[in-house]
Amino acid sequence: MDKNISIEQYLNQPENKEIVAKKKSPVTSIIILICGIALIVASALLKEVASGLVFPLIITLASIISVWGVFAFSFRKKRYYVSATGQEIKVKEYLFNIKDRDKLVRMVENSDFNAVEKLEKTAQDSLKLKIATTADHNYCLAQVVVFIPYEFVNATILVKIPSDKAKTLFANI
Repeated sequence: MDKNISIEQYLNQPENKEIVAKKKSPVTSIIILICGIALIVASALLKEVASGLVFPLIITLASIISVWGVFAFSFRKKRYYVSATGQEIKVKEYLFNIKDRDKLVRMVENSDFNAVEKLEKTAQDSLKLKIATTADHNYCLAQVVVFIPYEFVNATILVKIPSDKAKTLFANI
């Protein structure tokens, strides 16, 4: 069961030509970093003029903003797009009762989601249906993930769902 690759691993594969991974634009993080550096320079210029609590407050604020800018630049989120259409792929998780595991696995393997609304939804995350899809559901991947003590394990292989069946899934879920 744990030999199956996850949706995230599939999306990150460099040989996968139908998916393009792009990082979020660095513009906002660079602007935050420039603001932090500008505050540091301003505090150095105001060192003689500022008295009491103003100077340490400006230095603290400038340090926090600068560190925030560095982290925002370093840890930008990666987004996935379908290379043919340019649409963004979003990964969603739906939680179900563990007793419906076999039914859910059969549904995913057969790409037959007509009875998915009959499955019991739950707030516990021991059985997940992970779906990576575009907004119009023309590109859709699905996988069942099960929690076996101490880790999540892929219960099914990654299944590419045709657009008509994906629309049925999202209409019923």
